[in-house]
Amino acid sequence: MDLLRKSGMMLPDDSSGDPGKDPQLDSVVEKLIKDNLTIIVLCMLKDTSMCGYDIIKKIFEDHNVFLSQGTVYPLLYSLKEEGILKAEHNRGNMRSKMYSITDEGMFVVEDRINNFVQAGDYFLHQIIRGER
Repeated sequence: MDLLRKSGMMLPDDSSGDPGKDPQLDSVVEKLIKDNLTIIVLCMLKDTSMCGYDIIKKIFEDHNVFLSQGTVYPLLYSLKEEGILKAEHNRGNMRSKMYSITDEGMFVVEDRINNFVQAGDYFLHQIIRGER
């Protein structure tokens, strides 16, 4: 929900926005997260390094949406291949990789976030409200 709030997209007033309170809202939130997982993961990694498990856990805790490892890890691998992310082994745990945004990738991330916010603003103002 934080990304929606940052973009100016607000939830309907009749819902608290809390996961589990409104099944219809939950399904919309789940679809939004799954459809926009790349931008959500990039926003999460923008300020802190995380392993795949932590990403899955955080999304579940914040939004009550469970993502499988088979959804998250291929995304992390592809972002790493694009040079947007780097992966480093966690000290003391060679099995766990911490993902963070590369210096070069930060420009891509900022651009993608801005494009997402602009698209959301356009959608809300032009389509939903009928403004031109």
